[in-house]
Amino acid sequence: MAKAFAAHNRRLEAAAVNDALKPVFKDEEKTMIRTIFEEKFDEGFAVGVVEGKAEGKAEGKADIVLTFLRAEFLKVPKRIENAIRSMTDQTALESLATQILYCQSLKEFEKALH
Repeated sequence: MAKAFAAHNRRLEAAAVNDALKPVFKDEEKTMIRTIFEEKFDEGFAVGVVEGKAEGKAEGKADIVLTFLRAEFLKVPKRIENAIRSMTDQTALESLATQILYCQSLKEFEKALH
C-alpha cells in the first residue's frame, strides 16, 4: 500500500499503482482504487490551489481512508468519520490507510486513530 501512495504522489503512474496493488487486490479492485486515487487527488489538488493550503490534499486523503474503510467494513460510524475528517496531517492519513489492511475490526482501527 505504501507503494500505491508513493505512486499516488507521483500523479498516479498507472504501472506503479498496478504493481503496488497486484499482491493485495483483484483487477477490478485495483481499477476502482486507482480511480479513487485519481479523483481524490484531483479534488484535493483543486481545493489546495484555490485555497492555497494543504488542506485540500488532506481532505482528499481523508476521503481515501473513508472509502477504504467502507470497502473493508461496509459502514463507518460517524465518530470515526469525524475523527478522520478532522485530521490535517497527510502522513498520518496515509498511515491510517495502510492500517486498514491489518485491522480485523473497526474497533481495532479506531484504536489506531488515538
